[in-house]
Amino acid sequence: MLFVTHDLEEAIALADEVVVLSAGPAAHVVARHQVALDRPRDLLELRTAPAFIDMYRAIWAVLREEVIKSQRAMEAARG
Repeated sequence: MLFVTHDLEEAIALADEVVVLSAGPAAHVVARHQVALDRPRDLLELRTAPAFIDMYRAIWAVLREEVIKSQRAMEAARG
């Protein structure tokens, strides 16, 4: 099953793998992260677990760069 979300916490809580796509209309995969967290996953409990926090930070580091690229592209298009 493929689930698309913009909520990183939700992605980690639900997924076995989180895939980060590049910014822009010609999107491509820039990172894949296996989610090796025990199930069942309760987001209220999970979000404070060190493994969750480490994974969130690692994925956000990649995702943040794509967000910045997207913002710069939008600014450049506006002139």
